[in-house]
Amino acid sequence: MRGDFGQAAGPDRFLHLLSQDGQLVLADRPALAGTLHAADDLVPSLVDCSIPPVNAAASVGKVIDAPPTKVFDQLYYLGMNSVASWAIATSAGIIQIDSLDNTEEAQRVIIGGYKKLGLDPAQMKYLILTHGHNDHFGGAKYLQDTYHPHVLMSAVDWDMVAKLPPPQKWSKAQKRAPPSPRGVSVI
Repeated sequence: MRGDFGQAAGPDRFLHLLSQDGQLVLADRPALAGTLHAADDLVPSLVDCSIPPVNAAASVGKVIDAPPTKVFDQLYYLGMNSVASWAIATSAGIIQIDSLDNTEEAQRVIIGGYKKLGLDPAQMKYLILTHGHNDHFGGAKYLQDTYHPHVLMSAVDWDMVAKLPPPQKWSKAQKRAPPSPRGVSVI
């Protein structure tokens, strides 16, 4: 339904907005333009999700690694107090959900966590990136190049990530890179 609706209305008519309480809103650009001028107090509480964030991670002060944890059955938590990633172990291999902020975090938290939990990183078959914020895709290129999972993300997020500056313009602290080439688009 989303594809038909977007095509009928034109690809640039709608704006994806995220409210401060985390709700995704699809807004009609022409209607929204009048609304935002009439209600300027709403502007600070909305984020245009089509623009890559400067720093998507929540501000938590000191970032602390959480211990890798088997949550239940074959679901594992691998993350920190600022961002999470998950692994689902199946008989056909591991489905990794998100890749944290950069290569170092992917190596330390995800791969290190796999090893502590007795999971084999070579069994990673899919990497699902939930959205195009750097703290969720930053370690994807490393995981892709090292373990060769199929990478999945929504088309909107692939497009958003494509707008980022080239990795050579990032600082040493930003050793992250979007997966390449563009993987599978999911709705």
